[in-house]
Amino acid sequence: GFIYDKDSFKLLGQWKYQYDHEGWGFTTDGEELIMSDGSATLHFLDPESLETKRQLIVRYLGRKSGEMTPLRRLNDLQWIKGKIYANIWEVDRIAVIDPESGFVERFIEMKGLLNDQDPWIKKWSKSDRCLNGIFFDEKEDRLYVSGKMWTKIYEIEVLEGEGDEEAKKAAPRTDYYDSAGGFDPLGMGM
Repeated sequence: GFIYDKDSFKLLGQWKYQYDHEGWGFTTDGEELIMSDGSATLHFLDPESLETKRQLIVRYLGRKSGEMTPLRRLNDLQWIKGKIYANIWEVDRIAVIDPESGFVERFIEMKGLLNDQDPWIKKWSKSDRCLNGIFFDEKEDRLYVSGKMWTKIYEIEVLEGEGDEEAKKAAPRTDYYDSAGGFDPLGMGM
């Protein structure tokens, strides 16, 4: 990885990636670096040593199954107002994740933003033209999204909807998770 000065963009240093998984997306909560690797696991790293401090399995309540299900393919990350926003690779949706429980509190639907009939976009594969950029302007309280090979950046406003009420009702109790972050709805401690 590369370390740049935030004002001048001057290269300050490099660091060697020494993990047994890929690094797909990074964000920070101001205390830890948070990294995705394309799986359902988020890795929380010490920003100085880059040692893993903890891992968190991200889960959502499956509508059909009614069960907590790992949310795989977590990609780009952004820390926004105490939550982790993550796009899901090759899906036009952003997950809003509680950083303590790993529970997806809501999905933000992005379908329809990209004009897949645009000649420029049509020539790229699904992987090359997917949603892959979340940006938050904290000072102006504005949220932007974009994607691979996209020619536009969109400012979006997230509105409450019916799904938000369903998610609040379905949110698991915090005691469903054991100390290792495993899902334990019966309290079996296994």
